[in-house]
This record gives sequence, C-alpha cells and structure tokens, in this order.
Amino acid sequence: MYLRFIGPWASKLRNIDNGIFQTAFIARDDQLMASYLIDALMKEVDWFKEHLPSPDEHHFDYAGHNVGICWFRDDAKTMIQRTRHMVDILRAGDIWITEARTENPGQILYFDDYQVIAKPHKSTPTKWGQTHKALRR
Repeated sequence: MYLRFIGPWASKLRNIDNGIFQTAFIARDDQLMASYLIDALMKEVDWFKEHLPSPDEHHFDYAGHNVGICWFRDDAKTMIQRTRHMVDILRAGDIWITEARTENPGQILYFDDYQVIAKPHKSTPTKWGQTHKALRR
C-alpha cells in the first residue's frame, strides 16, 4: 500500500494535485497561516530535508516528461507519522489535506526505504477535486 497526502491546490505546471510539501511552501510563500503555524510547519519540513532522501529531478521524468508522483510506502511509519503532524499544522491554519491510498501507484521510476516516485497509470488518480476557501494556485 502507498499513501499520498494531497493539498487543496492543483499544480500549475502539471495536471496533478500538489502534495503536502508543495502545499507547505504555498502556505509559507503566500502567508496563508499565522506565523507561528508557518514556523512549526517549516520546522517539520526541515526535519524531512534531513531525514527523507530527496531524489534528483530526473527521477520524475519518463520519456522526456515530468510525470512522476511521490507516494510514501506504508511501512515508512516515522515518515507518515511526521507527515500527519504536518497535516495537523496545516489544518490548524484551515488548509485541508486529503490522504489517498493505492495498491498500485503506477510504473515505479524511483524507490527508497520510504517512498516511491511513480508514473501513474491511466487508472491511477492524479486529481482529487479538492477545494479550499483560500485562493487556488
């Protein structure tokens, strides 16, 4: 099983809904939450920068197109727990995150002990139809 935490805004560059990390950066850059919540959120992001491998951009590419979507492996318990803490912080700032699960995220382009990057199959969801009262990006 694979898990993805999806923010309320779709990517302008790709036809997918943003994940939690892109959502965190939008919340910070657009100052969509109180500063103490942004500080707490960025502290979590910094933890991930130290502990979660950051795949090179080419791992998202397939046939010259940026198509990869990140999913946590369900056995990455600490990563998922920390991500759920980020979810709580974002929700405290009225930014809602959806947790999606799948058995088949698509064609695996990259994997490590915590995550995969997959090129979605046609049947793999990439948009979850979220809405939010803040401006959509």
